[in-house]
Amino acid sequence: MAAQTSHLGKVKKGKDVIALDVIAYAFCGFIALICLVPFLMILAGSFSSETAILNNGFSILPQDFSMEAYKTVFKDPMVVVRAYATTIGLTKIGRAHV
Repeated sequence: MAAQTSHLGKVKKGKDVIALDVIAYAFCGFIALICLVPFLMILAGSFSSETAILNNGFSILPQDFSMEAYKTVFKDPMVVVRAYATTIGLTKIGRAHV
């Protein structure tokens, strides 16, 4: 029996429905974590020094805290524009050869 009705008209969940809910929430939480971790690594990398990233790679927490990346972006915004232009150009070239 999946559900029973109490004297107040509310439907009680059976053990099978509760187990399915737990599995579904755990699965959704796992997928959300998989999507969130790369974003956190990029954010932590933006606050890490370049040498720390080169020596240790990326991690979820910033290593050797630095604001140099943000100083560079705000000092010379064309760096970001050129990077996006390069990305768009390489994407167009790659799509042309498919």
